[in-house]
Amino acid sequence: MFERINIGIKTILRDAKLFRAIDGIRRNLPGAQMIIADDGEHTEEKDGLYAELIREGHKVIILPFDSGFGKKSNAIVDTLDREFLLVGCDDFDFGSPEVAVGIQKMQTVLDREPRLSVASGRVNNRPYEKLLYDFEDGSVKEIEFDPGDSAGFEYHDVDLTVNYSLIRRSVFYRSHWETDESGPGYIESRTNLGWDDEVKIGGGEHAAWFFDVMKAQLRVAYVPGVNINTQLGDDSFQYNTFRRRACRPERECFKKRGIKKYVMANGQIDYEEKTQ
Repeated sequence: MFERINIGIKTILRDAKLFRAIDGIRRNLPGAQMIIADDGEHTEEKDGLYAELIREGHKVIILPFDSGFGKKSNAIVDTLDREFLLVGCDDFDFGSPEVAVGIQKMQTVLDREPRLSVASGRVNNRPYEKLLYDFEDGSVKEIEFDPGDSAGFEYHDVDLTVNYSLIRRSVFYRSHWETDESGPGYIESRTNLGWDDEVKIGGGEHAAWFFDVMKAQLRVAYVPGVNINTQLGDDSFQYNTFRRRACRPERECFKKRGIKKYVMANGQIDYEEKTQ
């Protein structure tokens, strides 16, 4: 049923939640192929599960400890071999059958609307749909998007959503006609749409990726009624120590893209270039 989908799962130091996410995918998303990028610690239990997954046809990428969000995301993209990438996380609860219905909705929207490149839902039913305004002075501002009464609408055009998205592989790969040593034919190459390898966690990578998508004139859709919940349960002290880095004020992803000021929809300034 989900044979056209790769599910990318980035994980570090949350093995119990990862195991539950994998179990939910196995039960509710038949045919989907997982690509797990792990820069955490090795355990005998996890290594055994990974060996099972590989025998089942899934992919596991082991990276050096704390390689970070960017390298894990790009490593997943490097191994895509299906039409769609579902962006996932190790704490997503794939155990509900409603998740399968939502993923089918996102795929249906992309199938019916070839002009769309990304279809997204919500996480924990929290609205996160935004419009982005890119001003000539280097400022970028989020604007809240109010879908109003979504009855009868399969999707809404937006610029920024949560990272629970179904993305066309063509966002990351382009084919062009070229002649090489084997003769003329279509050659596939990576686009410049990806994540910054140096980003560990946080640092503006979420908004920066959707900003790149907007600048590339690709379209993003919010699909009403699509949601995934995160798993209950506290994370370890070790994981939370790494996670807190997302609260640092530096936004290297914004600086790299020439963004001098980034204003969130609530009016909070998330980043502002320091002037001498």
